[in-house]
Amino acid sequence: MKPNASDDLTVELRREGSIQIATLRGSAGTETGEDLQRRLIAAATDQPPKIVVDLSGLSFVNSAGLGAFIALHQHCRQHGGDVCFVNPRPAVAQILRVTNLDRLIRTYPDLDSAIKALSS
Repeated sequence: MKPNASDDLTVELRREGSIQIATLRGSAGTETGEDLQRRLIAAATDQPPKIVVDLSGLSFVNSAGLGAFIALHQHCRQHGGDVCFVNPRPAVAQILRVTNLDRLIRTYPDLDSAIKALSS
């Protein structure tokens, strides 16, 4: 599946207690991967950083987007924190499985589960 020009990536940030929630919408592809990485890592300023990446609005991801997720994971781990995914669409969930990224970064079915896991 190839992204459309109308699938530009948006990243909305909000906080719930000590957890930063990044909601992604659109496509995380070659054109947006570097910006996505920069924005996600910039959101990981708490010590330790705890970030939930809501993938429910993400329609497409390729290696550039996956690279942004891996960089965020490494950043959070280096600073004693954690990152997790929530509610990926089936196509995105399949890419996470095929690349084994779902073994590196935990995935939860809903936001409440993810927040609870990072809060403990």
